[in-house]
Amino acid sequence: DVLVFGGTARADQFQVNFTHTANKETGERSGDDDVQEAFVIYRPTGQILWALVDGGGEASINLQIGGDIFDLVV
Repeated sequence: DVLVFGGTARADQFQVNFTHTANKETGERSGDDDVQEAFVIYRPTGQILWALVDGGGEASINLQIGGDIFDLVV
């Protein structure tokens, strides 16, 4: 799978944060209880552009900008 960014940007303008998310009322976690979610953030705006349930279990998170593909977890 590849995430596609339609604007102009550099790979270093993105970061990936990993954490567990849970329902505030029940404490039930999203996805697999043992795997963290991955949040892909566009640094210039601070926006979370992608939230990947169980993304922490991926060996790579690939981002395409134009014709180039970058692994954000290298």
